[in-house]
Amino acid sequence: IRYEAESPDEGALVDAASDLGLVFCGRSAGSLTVRGSQLRGESGKYEILALNAFTSDRKRMSVVVRSPEGKNLLLVKGADEVMLERAESVDVCIPEHLSTFARGGLRTLVFGKRELPEDELTEWLPRYEEAQAATRNRQELLAEVAEKLEVKLRILGVTAIEDKLQEDVANTIGKIHGAGIHLWVLTGDKMETAVNIAHSTGLIKHDMEVMTCTTEGVGEHDGAGGASSKPLIAEHLHHLARRADDAAAVGRKAALVITGRYLEQISFARLTLELLEIAERCATVVACRFSPWQKAQVVQLVREGVRSHPVTLAVGDGANDVPMIQAAQVGVGISGREGRQAVDASDFSIAQFRFLQRLLLVHGHWDYRRACKFILYTFWKNAVLTLMLFYYTLISGFSGTSMFEPLTWASFNAILAFPVIATGVFDRDVDAKQALEHPWLYATGRERTDLNVIKMVETMLSAFLHSMILLGVIYLAYNGLDMADLGDFFTF
Repeated sequence: IRYEAESPDEGALVDAASDLGLVFCGRSAGSLTVRGSQLRGESGKYEILALNAFTSDRKRMSVVVRSPEGKNLLLVKGADEVMLERAESVDVCIPEHLSTFARGGLRTLVFGKRELPEDELTEWLPRYEEAQAATRNRQELLAEVAEKLEVKLRILGVTAIEDKLQEDVANTIGKIHGAGIHLWVLTGDKMETAVNIAHSTGLIKHDMEVMTCTTEGVGEHDGAGGASSKPLIAEHLHHLARRADDAAAVGRKAALVITGRYLEQISFARLTLELLEIAERCATVVACRFSPWQKAQVVQLVREGVRSHPVTLAVGDGANDVPMIQAAQVGVGISGREGRQAVDASDFSIAQFRFLQRLLLVHGHWDYRRACKFILYTFWKNAVLTLMLFYYTLISGFSGTSMFEPLTWASFNAILAFPVIATGVFDRDVDAKQALEHPWLYATGRERTDLNVIKMVETMLSAFLHSMILLGVIYLAYNGLDMADLGDFFTF
C-alpha cells in the first residue's frame, strides 16, 4: 500500500504504524478501516463522528471515533506544550524523552486519548454540528467547541521524526554570512530541536554567547497589556543587552534564541523595539515555536523597526511559511514534499536550499549591476537629448523650432535601446565561479556602490559634457550658419 499524506510527517507516522503491524487500509466519508495483529488479523472499522482540524493557534488536531467495540474515543495529537497542559497526568519520563529527542534534532509529537461517555458525546455533537454550519467566525467557533472536549487526556506516548537537512545547507549558510547578510531562523520546532539544527548547520558556533529568551522568570501576560510582567521583561532585556555588549567587548559574537510565547509577552508589554535592538547586535537569531502569524510579525518588525530599512528576503517550503513570505519584500519558495503553497506565494522558486547561493551571490550580484547601469544609462541619454534641445532653444531665439526631424524623434529610444539591452544580457564583472568563491562581492549591492548620489552626479556631468561636445560638432559642421537681418534667428 502506498500512502498519500498532507505532510511528510503524517506519511511517516502511517508508514511506521504499518511496519509495526497496524495497517491503514482505507477511508470513506464517514469511516476508516484498520487491520492489524491487535485486531487478530481482521479489519476493524472505525466510524468518524467529528474531526477537529489542526491550526497554527491550536497546535493540535483531534478526531472523535466509534471503535468496532462500540467505544467512543477522542484521539488527539499535537505539540508537547499544548498536549501536556491538557493531560490528566504526565509520566515523569515523558518530558525527559521529549528533551532527548529534541536535542537529537528530531521533530516530536505527543499522542493522547480519552474515552467519552455517551451522554457527554450526545451533548457535544450538536454544538459541533452547529459550529460546522456557521457562516461567520466558523474557525473560532470550531476551536471553542474542540477546546471543551480536549481535556483530561491520557498520554499514550510520543513520536520523534527525523527531518533530514538538504544537501550543502551548512555551506550555503556560510556563504550567506560571508556576503554580510544577516540570517534569522523562524521555525515551529521545539527550542532544543531548533538549537541543535542551528549548531549542525553552523548558525550557532561553540564560541558564541548564546542568549535564551523563554517565559521562565517573567510570568504569563495578564491580558491587560502585560503591565504586571513588563518590569520583569524590561529587566531581562536589559540583562541580555549587557551580555551582548560584554561579548562584543571581548571579540565574541552573540546568538539569540527566542520562543513564540516570549514574543507574545514582549508584544503585550510593548517592548518589541527593545527586543529588536538586542537582535540587531546578534550574529544569529533563532526563533522557535513560532506560529505563522508570528513569523510574519517578526518580518514586519524588521522592515519597519530597523533604522537602516533593510531589504528582507523570506525563504520557506510549507504552508506555514506563506504569511512570512508575503510579509517580506522578496519571497523565495522551496518546492518539495511540503507542497506548493510556499512556491505559489513567492517571487522566486528553487528546488533546494543550496540553490540560494546562485540566486543571491551570482544572479543577485549580476542583476544589481545591470539594473544600476540601466538606470544611469536611461538618465544619461535623456539628459543629453534634453540639454541639446535647451541649447538649441537659446540659439533659435526661443522660436519653438524643432531641432530634430520626426524620424530622429521616433528612432531615438529604439536605436539607443540596443546598447543597454546588450549590457543587460552580457554584462558580468566576474563569472559565476568567482562570485561563489568570493561572497563578499555581494556587498557592492548592499553598500550601494554602483548606484548612489555620487554616481548620479557623475552621470549628469557626463551628459552635460557629451551634450556640449555634440553641440560643438554640429555648430562647426555648418559653416554657413550666420546671423542675417532676421532679429535673433539664425539662417543659412
